[in-house]
Amino acid sequence: MSDNTTLPTGLISYIYNVTNDEVLKQRATDNLAEVMAEFDLTADQKRIITEISLETGLTDDLWDQLSAELRPEIQHTIKTIW
Repeated sequence: MSDNTTLPTGLISYIYNVTNDEVLKQRATDNLAEVMAEFDLTADQKRIITEISLETGLTDDLWDQLSAELRPEIQHTIKTIW
């Protein structure tokens, strides 16, 4: 990771950290596959993130796919917290 700390894995963590950490954002721009591997994304999650990175905006179809990939992670987190 950007400062040798271990960040939580998963799509939610990837989206949050790449959005909010400028060093990590630059690393994702330079080597997307490496950063996605650090977050242990599934093949479908990697495919969606790669497609999103190639678009100028998040299309309705990509948003639907991203939401579908996020849903199980969010549901698991809710069960864990509550």
